Amino acid sequence: MTFEVRETLPLARFIYDRDWTPVWGAYLYPLRFFGPERSTDPNDYLEVVRVVSMCGKDVAITRGGGPFVRTRGMERTGTVVDDIVTVLNCLLYEFTLEGLVSAPITDTDVQDCRTVSS
Repeated sequence: MTFEVRETLPLARFIYDRDWTPVWGAYLYPLRFFGPERSTDPNDYLEVVRVVSMCGKDVAITRGGGPFVRTRGMERTGTVVDDIVTVLNCLLYEFTLEGLVSAPITDTDVQDCRTVSS
């Protein structure tokens, strides 16, 4: 199955640069879909639709409502996970100011992932 990137920058640096994988992240609760209508193709939910800078880190936001931060091969320690949780929750605070309310992200919500490209 082909994964089409609709925007080249700043998404390209997050998807195609090998230094940007793996990533850590979580999904918003309740689940959100960032698009005009819900898709029946599950791959549409994985598409990175925006990369924003938050607390000095780039955060990729997927169409399926997942914010993800690259880890640069960092070891998973309590301090590092707490830093990632802080970044993701800062993004959620910004979402709340725009009317999108979500439950806060905790250390148990943050999971290991990797970016996927075609």
